[in-house]
Amino acid sequence: MELVQKGFDVYIKLLAMDDVGAIVENANDPEVARSVSAPGTFPSPYEKSDAIEFVKATIAARKEMRGLHFGIHHVKYGLIGACTLMNIDIRNKTAEIGYWLGKVYWGQGYTKQALRLLEYLAFIELELNRLYAYTYTFNTRSSELLAGLGYSIEGLHKQAELHGDKYVDKYAFALLKSEYADDIKPRITEI
Repeated sequence: MELVQKGFDVYIKLLAMDDVGAIVENANDPEVARSVSAPGTFPSPYEKSDAIEFVKATIAARKEMRGLHFGIHHVKYGLIGACTLMNIDIRNKTAEIGYWLGKVYWGQGYTKQALRLLEYLAFIELELNRLYAYTYTFNTRSSELLAGLGYSIEGLHKQAELHGDKYVDKYAFALLKSEYADDIKPRITEI
């Protein structure tokens, strides 16, 4: 599956084994690993074996409809990161979003475009009602990204995770379908 929006610099496509090399190239950065709010799931250094296991896990999650993991592909540079609908709860129509981008691509609006595509899939195609995400309080870029997309802070999780040798706080964000700006109509291709 691939979602493409005219005028966007990126598109999203379900992860596959041929993405392993690009995943390693973009994920193997301590600052990228530090920013991902999923302790123990984003190793640093990030090696080929890590990427292979990650892609295998995404394929298994997709088969069980627990998660949909997409590569973020730049139209010129190829795969530059990933975004995810995880912890999909069909009964309650909710899912958690996650995302990361190679450091060289930070601050250029690519993650925002990718998340807009992911939101369309979640709210329009899957008919979910609520998306949620977590960011470390020190990751102001990620918090600002979510706020800019209309997500509201629902709360602060104090000392939520052990990060290195200290506990860190996390913000909880959410976006409801009723708050979603339904102003894009991407082309969706089944692969």
